[in-house]
Amino acid sequence: MRSYEKTKYALKAYRPVHPGEYVYYYILKTYTAAVKEFGVKLGIKNSDLSAFLRSKAKMSPELAKKLSIALGHTPQFWIAMQFAHEVWECMQPPTKDGLPNLNDVTTLH
Repeated sequence: MRSYEKTKYALKAYRPVHPGEYVYYYILKTYTAAVKEFGVKLGIKNSDLSAFLRSKAKMSPELAKKLSIALGHTPQFWIAMQFAHEVWECMQPPTKDGLPNLNDVTTLH
């Protein structure tokens, strides 16, 4: 098996966890911390934190820095987690509602 095929398979094998899911399930749920209190300590609006924890919002550099201070990981850790999640998503085949098959397009306007 070629290295490209191994990489292609590895990307499809599992969905990397979104950093918001990680924070919610492995930190807040484990220590039974309140989401609202956590948001106040981080200085983040409750609606923004809620969207992040539900994987509806992307990691910003500011949030990565705040999480690194609060939870002990580096900002690079959080950004890398977000990046891995985004790369995996873009490598998935498009759905029927997704992008058109460019092989079927004869001219581009």
